[in-house]
Amino acid sequence: MKNKQKRSNSPKLSGRFGKGILHLLRLAGFALTFILLLALFHLFTLGIPASLTRSITEKLQKSGIPLHIESISLSPHRGWVLHNVQLYSTCADDLKPLLQADKLYLHIWPEDWTPISRTEWRLSIYSKKVAVSLGLPWEKALEETHPFRTIDRLRAHLRINPSRLTIDNAEINWGGYILRADGRVAFPDKKQPANPARYSSLQTRATEAAEILAGLTFDTPPEISIDFNLPANPQKRTTLNASFFASGFHRQGRLYDQISGAFSLLDSSAKIDSLMIRLQNGEHLIASGYYEQSNNIAHLKLKNTLPHADLLGLLPKGITGKIAQAGLQPFGAMEFDATLGPCPPAQLLEQVQAQVHNLQITRNDLTLDPVRFKFVRNGDQLKLTELSALANGGPLAGEIDLNLSTRAWHTSLQGAVKPGPIGTLTGRGLQTFIKRFTFPNAPPSISAELSHSGVKGSLRLDGTISGHGLTCAGIPLDYCATTMAYSNRVLVLTGFRADHAEKNFSGDIEIDFARKLAEFDVVNEFPPHQIAQALAPNRPTILNEFTFKGPIISKGRGQVDYSGGTNHHFDGVFTTEGVSFAGLNANLFHSDISGRGSELIFSNTSMQLFDGAVEGGATFDLQFNDDTSPCRLDIDATELNLTEILQHFSTSKPSTTKGRLSATVDLRADTAAGFWASVRGQGEVEVEGQLHDLPVLGGFSRLIRTTLPGFSLFSITSLYSKYDLHDGALHTDNLELGGTLLSARAHGNFSSERGLDFIVQAEPLRQTREHKKWYQLHLWGADALKQTTAPLFRLLEFRLTGTLEKPSWRLVNLPKELSTLLQKPTSLLPGKKTHPPEKQ
Repeated sequence: MKNKQKRSNSPKLSGRFGKGILHLLRLAGFALTFILLLALFHLFTLGIPASLTRSITEKLQKSGIPLHIESISLSPHRGWVLHNVQLYSTCADDLKPLLQADKLYLHIWPEDWTPISRTEWRLSIYSKKVAVSLGLPWEKALEETHPFRTIDRLRAHLRINPSRLTIDNAEINWGGYILRADGRVAFPDKKQPANPARYSSLQTRATEAAEILAGLTFDTPPEISIDFNLPANPQKRTTLNASFFASGFHRQGRLYDQISGAFSLLDSSAKIDSLMIRLQNGEHLIASGYYEQSNNIAHLKLKNTLPHADLLGLLPKGITGKIAQAGLQPFGAMEFDATLGPCPPAQLLEQVQAQVHNLQITRNDLTLDPVRFKFVRNGDQLKLTELSALANGGPLAGEIDLNLSTRAWHTSLQGAVKPGPIGTLTGRGLQTFIKRFTFPNAPPSISAELSHSGVKGSLRLDGTISGHGLTCAGIPLDYCATTMAYSNRVLVLTGFRADHAEKNFSGDIEIDFARKLAEFDVVNEFPPHQIAQALAPNRPTILNEFTFKGPIISKGRGQVDYSGGTNHHFDGVFTTEGVSFAGLNANLFHSDISGRGSELIFSNTSMQLFDGAVEGGATFDLQFNDDTSPCRLDIDATELNLTEILQHFSTSKPSTTKGRLSATVDLRADTAAGFWASVRGQGEVEVEGQLHDLPVLGGFSRLIRTTLPGFSLFSITSLYSKYDLHDGALHTDNLELGGTLLSARAHGNFSSERGLDFIVQAEPLRQTREHKKWYQLHLWGADALKQTTAPLFRLLEFRLTGTLEKPSWRLVNLPKELSTLLQKPTSLLPGKKTHPPEKQ
């Protein structure tokens, strides 16, 4: 029975115990779950205890990480949430944290749980709106709203162990840039002491970089990728590879389609694998190079096909400003290949080799379109070779050497170009001279050597120039050529030759632009006024009053002053077939010409004028800087044709007057003040011929014939007088008129303003001078007749007034009305019949 009870009760007790255990386990599981939920709720809402947060922060700070965390909570999606995270630098001067985030999301788990102190931890971090402050320079230079003061988004996967930090797929959106990074950083065995100077330098450079990068504008955010390996031991291999890409790059108003590049760092060697800035049409700038820190050597290569505006748009404004200050104005294409170095980085611009394939540039009056050359700079020595260009439309070739330290330079040029830029280079004197030449048809051929020692005023020019179809100060030339040398503001033209329409000018010329003197030894066939115009354009000169016909032959040597015209000293001869001056036309003109001081002197002058001969000389003043133009004439005219003289000077109908005129003239005048107002001089005149019909004497002849009918055959056959010129008039006291049966003597004056004013007294027989011995008997007889007929001839005293064109005669001792009546034609007088004209 007892055994039966034991067997029957045992299963019941066992089931109850199992149920209790199960119930207990359920209660424990529920409690644990409830506690876990409460813990999670606490972590999600309140976070971990503040004491634990402070403990974590203190441990991090003791380990050398100056990190401050206000609180830590848990996120159901992003793991741990660190609130108000602040990472400080170790520099006491940095009052603000390097990084500050309101929330930093963190996933963290160990790679291996044992041993926990040596295991590798994996971390994933994420944050937005992380404030950045890289020290005092950063705070002073960048405003609070600066794009680099805030990291918009930070995301990274990290692996960290006591010896190494590994970054995987890190991405930072900062300042408008997208930065992606992968790399490894090994921790040194011993902590390296901080270097304050280096840290301060890094802060300054970071600030400068942020300002530069913020100033760049892109249509899409630039993407930068970095892969690096930084070992703890500097002797091991350090590597860094970086690349970037951006589209729609804006710079100084220019748009670049793409900008991309790749860089690498291996130990102490940095390399630019490629840097390219490209336009939409494919034109580009490509750069590559390297830097060896071990020997401080850098090397850079550039290849450019960008147009000038796009290339200059990439340069700092300071450089473009200096280009503008130098007067250089590039335009169009700028194609070149350049190599800088190898040399220390600070000397890269001092070690340059470049091949310029296509450059278009202008400076002042010089346009090179295009220009090609090879450029080499070695320190202060700069050299351009293989220069080939179209300069102002003409071909140009040569080379240039320049020493930048001494500013000495030398150039050799050959081409067909206008010489204006040479004048700009040499300065005002030669520039003014060159500007007198124009080349409307084709530029001249030039071969020149120019050099400068670096000292002011030391420019030297040697070369040759020749051109066709040009002008000099408006004077047309078919051809002009010379060998030239210029230095110290003195231009020497050797073998100068100019031709136009079978006229030639040749010789040697030296022009001193400082003293404004020109020395010459030339043979000339051009008119003198054109030579004066070439020397001093737009300056008044009496030579403009002369015109020439037929060939001109002149030779001369000496010195011409083209400043004020007061320092002339030259001699020459001048011969031409014909010359005109003041309405007078002369043939077979020959004269010695000299310049002394301000005077142009004609001496030993001879010419044919009015079918007669004229000899003498003249002096003209060539001074430019006053308002006077004095001149002097000393002339001896012989046997001039009176008829031709009257036809030239008279506007009335041709007369029957004929004869020959001889005269002397010795006068001084100022043509600027007016001839009659300034003239002073004397001379004498003698005329032989038939003069009764001379316009000014016609009234005298009519009065004689009407007053004395018996003298109807009277005619005037000679005139002689000495005269003086002064006070604006011609004066004479002994004018003698000789006739067939009567003669006359006169005195008076003539001026251009008052006209004629003479008293004429008729006398019997011929009273004029004769050189024949028998004529003395005639004079004795005439004198005796004069005494006996004095009462009658006292009535024949006349007054001549009026002008040369309209002279007025009247009898002085008769009433004016009777004198007027007697001057009428005889057919109109009472009782008179018309007489036929006299036979001469």
